[in-house]
Amino acid sequence: MPPRPEALIEFSHEAKKPEPNIGTIAKILHSDVGISAAVLQVVNSAAFRRAREIDSIDQAIMTLGLKRLVPLVKAVALRATVGQNTEIAQWLPMYTLIMGWFGIFKG
Repeated sequence: MPPRPEALIEFSHEAKKPEPNIGTIAKILHSDVGISAAVLQVVNSAAFRRAREIDSIDQAIMTLGLKRLVPLVKAVALRATVGQNTEIAQWLPMYTLIMGWFGIFKG
């Protein structure tokens, strides 16, 4: 399911603030099933191996942090633009997250 453009715009505005409100960001992510599913998929991947599965957006935000969350949400938006069924689209969220770790992709 592609993300709603309104949710992406709201997320972008909040994330660009000097002091983004985590509660507002969580509310925005809760409102969009596409973004929420992608965030949960990444946070439960092998890169973030946990003793138990993370099943809430609030836990996912705390685990990822904003520095990783912002590029991830941008990758979800890009994947929706490129198309869900292409090979590159399947790898975009994880690729963007990895590039963010190395400081290559700035969110």
